[in-house]
Amino acid sequence: MKYLKSIEQNRTERTDQLAFSGDSINVSKAQPNDLQEIYQIACSVGQNKKVATKGFLMDDYSSDPKFYQAKLLSDIFELKYFYVARSKTQDKIMGFLMLNTREEWLSNNTGWIEEVYWNPRFDMSKTDNFVFVDKTAIYAPYTGRGIGSVLFSNMIADSKKRGVNGIFAETIVGPEPNLASLAFKVKQKYIVAGMRYEV
Repeated sequence: MKYLKSIEQNRTERTDQLAFSGDSINVSKAQPNDLQEIYQIACSVGQNKKVATKGFLMDDYSSDPKFYQAKLLSDIFELKYFYVARSKTQDKIMGFLMLNTREEWLSNNTGWIEEVYWNPRFDMSKTDNFVFVDKTAIYAPYTGRGIGSVLFSNMIADSKKRGVNGIFAETIVGPEPNLASLAFKVKQKYIVAGMRYEV
């Protein structure tokens, strides 16, 4: 079961840098030469064992390196929104955020709008022009330092510029809940828009 969330777009825009531990973060579009660092980050949070309090990606990225690296490279080339957060002082990618446009999401998830049990009070016009947060991953040793918030702030600013009505994400609540992801969504002021069950 997954909770579907929508973020309200009344937040103020933030700079694309964040100071932490004497460092700052720059956010940019992912490039093909970022692949290995992106893959290492995915491996650090996408493992076979899922730990609810630490957050996780669903796939076990180290189980098939060639497949997942090819998939990530394809996403870098094809997705309109694929952001990386890079440490300026270490010149190292600390995290990434992948978004799908409405068209990208629905082409891979046909029937998604119909499968969701929408909250009766939810404004369905937000499904007319939306982006879907597919994956957010921060290199495991650097979680909790605001890197995800910087990625989200940049994503929200870009979405506003492009006239996007809604920003959606799903958080797994069972059988193994992703509590860290849920806490992050609460911090980012998401609202529960609906629920979807997967079998």
